[in-house]
Amino acid sequence: MSRALAVSAHNRQHLPATTWRRLVWLRGVAILVQVTAVWCATTWLEMRLPLAWLAATIGVLGVSDVLVWHLTARNGGSQGAFAALLVFDLLALTALLYPTGGHTNPFVSLYLLPLAVAGTVLGRGFVWPLAALTVLAYTFLVFDYLPLPHSHLADAFDLHLAGMWVSFVTGVMIVGCFFLPLAQSLREREAELAAA
Repeated sequence: MSRALAVSAHNRQHLPATTWRRLVWLRGVAILVQVTAVWCATTWLEMRLPLAWLAATIGVLGVSDVLVWHLTARNGGSQGAFAALLVFDLLALTALLYPTGGHTNPFVSLYLLPLAVAGTVLGRGFVWPLAALTVLAYTFLVFDYLPLPHSHLADAFDLHLAGMWVSFVTGVMIVGCFFLPLAQSLREREAELAAA
């Protein structure tokens, strides 16, 4: 019995490689969505965005995703490292939203994804601080941001509605492809622990 409790305590501290791989995949999808959104805004809608800033931020996210893959693909990693990566992603999203409309950017709803990941994978000790940081980041963008440049090719409100739709569809796809398999693997792990 004490051995099973020790195994359970260790597993609460350490996240398996499959969980990390899913996070890497999720971050890759987010990076792809960000690149696509910037490309569409600058190419199709002819918006003048701070491309150097956006490209550098997305590039740092891409490099970090590759590093995380190499560091965790075999043995996984700790909950603390997982939480730190979610904080990093939250700050990077803030850096992307700040020069592109802040809280008026329809992709601001993507703030909920790191929090949803944390709520699914991590303990309360990590989730509540991340929730507070998410609220702080959003609140910051309410009061300080650079307006999203308007496109002379489309109405601003119509663009906002289209962006909300794309953001919603992205969220639905991520929930279906990331959270459902993750919840299944967590249930299987709990069953293995109970059997042990």
